[in-house]
Amino acid sequence: MPGPAVVAQEGRHHLDHPDQFWDVVLGTGYRATADALGPGSRDRVRARLLAELRAADVTTLRTDVVFGTARRPG
Repeated sequence: MPGPAVVAQEGRHHLDHPDQFWDVVLGTGYRATADALGPGSRDRVRARLLAELRAADVTTLRTDVVFGTARRPG
């Protein structure tokens, strides 16, 4: 039986425009955080975040992951 294994995998996700990052937020577990904010706070966070991403011309997100596998004895 092989022992546990861990593999790091680099990844990138291309955005056509920095504003697409908000779609990523809404499609992940971060949506719960955004939804927990009141509408005014959520709009301010979104506006500030997207302004910063536009200013830096961010069009690539790092999506690195670490995969781990193991077998339960027995």
